Amino acid sequence: MTGQIEYDDQPITPVYGRDEVAGGAPDGIEEINLSKSKLLDTPLPADSVYQVIKNELLMDMKPGLNLATFCNEAYTDPWGIKVISDSIKKNFIDYTEYPGTILTEKRSIRMIARELGTTFDEDDPSDPHEEARQNFYGTATIGSSEAIMLGLISHKFIWNLKHRVLLKYETQINTNATNQIKADPRDRPVILMSAHVHACWDKFCRYYDVVPLYVPQSDAPYAIHNGDIIKGILETPINDTSSINKDYAKKLRDTIFYGKNDPHNRVIGELVMTVGTCVGTTFTGNSDNVPAIDKAVDDFCKEQNEKYTQQGTFKEKYKEEYKLLYPQQKQPPQRIPDLIDIPIHVDTANGFALVFSPKREKYDAPMPIPFCFRETERVLSINLSNHKFGMTFTGMGSVIFRDSKVVDPALIYEIPYLGGSFENYTVNFSRGSAMIVMQYYNFLRFGRDGYQAIIKKCLDNTKWFLDQLTETTVVEEKKLSDYLKNISNYDVEDSSAPDENKVDLPIIALTWADTPPESWDLTDVSDKLAEKGWMVPSYTLSVNSPDENSDSGTEVLRVVVQQVVTREKLRALLWDMAEVIGDLIEVAKDHEIESTTAAEASAIASLAKARLLRLKSKKAPIARRTGCLC
Repeated sequence: MTGQIEYDDQPITPVYGRDEVAGGAPDGIEEINLSKSKLLDTPLPADSVYQVIKNELLMDMKPGLNLATFCNEAYTDPWGIKVISDSIKKNFIDYTEYPGTILTEKRSIRMIARELGTTFDEDDPSDPHEEARQNFYGTATIGSSEAIMLGLISHKFIWNLKHRVLLKYETQINTNATNQIKADPRDRPVILMSAHVHACWDKFCRYYDVVPLYVPQSDAPYAIHNGDIIKGILETPINDTSSINKDYAKKLRDTIFYGKNDPHNRVIGELVMTVGTCVGTTFTGNSDNVPAIDKAVDDFCKEQNEKYTQQGTFKEKYKEEYKLLYPQQKQPPQRIPDLIDIPIHVDTANGFALVFSPKREKYDAPMPIPFCFRETERVLSINLSNHKFGMTFTGMGSVIFRDSKVVDPALIYEIPYLGGSFENYTVNFSRGSAMIVMQYYNFLRFGRDGYQAIIKKCLDNTKWFLDQLTETTVVEEKKLSDYLKNISNYDVEDSSAPDENKVDLPIIALTWADTPPESWDLTDVSDKLAEKGWMVPSYTLSVNSPDENSDSGTEVLRVVVQQVVTREKLRALLWDMAEVIGDLIEVAKDHEIESTTAAEASAIASLAKARLLRLKSKKAPIARRTGCLC
């Protein structure tokens, strides 16, 4: 249309009627139209800009009603705000300029590492200089995604070097050996994991050329509870075409482009660089059985290594190649793998709720953390999200290692910078200091007892909400529990059903208690709740991979019960859920067509299904459906 203004050139509507924005500006100030895409020539008064931006941000969800996110968006105390304000200008990467800030990170990492059972190679540092030079046990990250990548990078480094040594020195290593260890130039590292890992695992595989093998999660308990499943996959021959695990072998052959009959006598486990486990998945809050998986992986590695007599020769060649590749390293490698050596990484982004579970009264309590280093053999790295139940704001995670040998020194850079130097093992360089200092503040402020008290309240409220499903009326004699059931909090030891008396994580995943209705779904419930101000995500559980977009999985509504989600707030949510479901039931009844024949009934059912598909194709905003991202 002639004269039509392009969208990007349309001025932002001046809501507050300020002269310099709306026109008629006094004292010679030129009238200004704020553009959505073009930088202005003329400065604006700060308060005017603030008012315009504040008005636009009114479209955002209220953090206190956002029950979709695990991230802390709504809580700290005034002194926590002051800590943030005092540190917000500091670039954390400037180690020499901000030595005090660096110590807050090292102390926080050491505190959480001690809770997770890290083995320290030295006593607690006696002065700040020793503290700054202590061995490497972990690092603060931008979030769990970076933390996961750093853990996996440390394991891929070992896999790459091992594979290089096997290829280069195959003849020497296998001389006089009864069973020869093989390698192929086409080999690629493999991560074996649940389909319910966070999407950043798939991102790591794409970015770092790693083959992902996902264990499907089609039904309860929506996690890997049987270690034999993992061991069976590891033991599957790569050229297998007939066993129950043949699809994993085919995926490997197709991805790596092996020939039809090649390679012979090798199993999938020979290529696995890491087994990934998840404690408290983003999808349902359920957890992989880490102790069972740990035992399965450890048994596999020990059984395989017993076949080989050339371990000593391999390790000598490994040290020889390491010295050749990294001459700047004065010491030999501290972590030398066996011929078959598979570490486990535990993704426990919500793990603060388990680390500070009220069940663990003291540090050496009879009830240990089942996934921690003390209770496992193969777990070498664990990540947490401090900006979730660690109660910092967004922008902080942590990766913690079993001991200082896990990350090879060649990966820890000593970088000269602005007249000084510092050691660094991160993907990112420049970053803010505020959340790191805030975590240190939280640890000092709350201590173990304080964290346990907060987590207990969250768990108590979660349990109360689940109990109230049987008490909240929807229509007539029907209760919410007649329509919705909880599928979170499966017992790691008994995955047959959720334990109604056991709530380990303040996460609620609700699905249909019975056959879902034909003409509406849980996404409709989510949308109607959004109209009342609630952000309660609805999504379909992935089955085969975390990036899957399919309607074949279980439909879910998820509620995260953070420390700002009070019982009164949950009571209001229950009332609104009952009202929304009641309204949807009534609307469906109003649109029912009387049917007298089987053919008409079938036609009505087809129309209902078609309507449901149309509804799903029109859902907005999509953020309400992305439960795997936060």
